[in-house]
Amino acid sequence: MRNESLSVFIRCCKLLSLDKITIIKYVIILGLSTSFSIFLPIITMNLIDTIIEAESMRRLFILLALFLLFNILEIGIESILNIFCELNEFRLTQQLKEIMVDSLFKKNGQFYGEIKSGDLLLILENDTNSISAYTFRLFKMGTSLFMAVAIIIILFQIQMDLLLILLLNVPLIIVTQHFVNKKLKSKAEKKQK
Repeated sequence: MRNESLSVFIRCCKLLSLDKITIIKYVIILGLSTSFSIFLPIITMNLIDTIIEAESMRRLFILLALFLLFNILEIGIESILNIFCELNEFRLTQQLKEIMVDSLFKKNGQFYGEIKSGDLLLILENDTNSISAYTFRLFKMGTSLFMAVAIIIILFQIQMDLLLILLLNVPLIIVTQHFVNKKLKSKAEKKQK
């Protein structure tokens, strides 16, 4: 029983380590997404400077076009990144289910006498979905962290006072988010009872 559990664990670990092509695709999409996120503040700053200084209308239209283009490209890349993560999450879920079903076929009759088939299917479904969702939630969190660091570096170089204003708001946002999450959790628990 222990050897079988260990082999299932090892197979799951191998599944979670994605192949090189998937990782390369993810890094390329992440790089594109971060690039567009970095260029938007730079274009916005130039756009505002052009409006304030009342420079040529031609430059204003070019900056507006660039702003619109980079916004559209960023939305497109973010969508591609989300689709990429969702497809790989689905693939991982299917692979985990296959491993679990293979493991179930190796069980003896006594095991099936002790557990209901409905409970078994529910556990199988919930566990595989949780593992794959968690895995790709980590990818998305890494993406957000990478983008935040890149934008902070750019804002540090462009305009320090704006960066300080943004960073001073972070604790307020964290406290507010914690308070709202706590309220939502308590309301959800009340509804379940």
